[in-house]
Amino acid sequence: MRAFLGDYFDFASWSESSPESSIRGTPQQCAEQIAAQHAAGVQHLVFVPCGYEQEQVQAIARDVLPLLATTPAG
Repeated sequence: MRAFLGDYFDFASWSESSPESSIRGTPQQCAEQIAAQHAAGVQHLVFVPCGYEQEQVQAIARDVLPLLATTPAG
């Protein structure tokens, strides 16, 4: 994932985004990171699936989003 971020992302100098702030990991870890971002006041997330693969989009919908209803905010 770190290699993908380094190769395909252009982190703007004005942005607080960084490879370290990207959401990644197991579905549970991703849900926890999203919940923490929400608790911190983040209103918009941009999902860029690894390798731009459709399976990654489906995995987010199938495995991560349902966990958000049961994941306590950061």
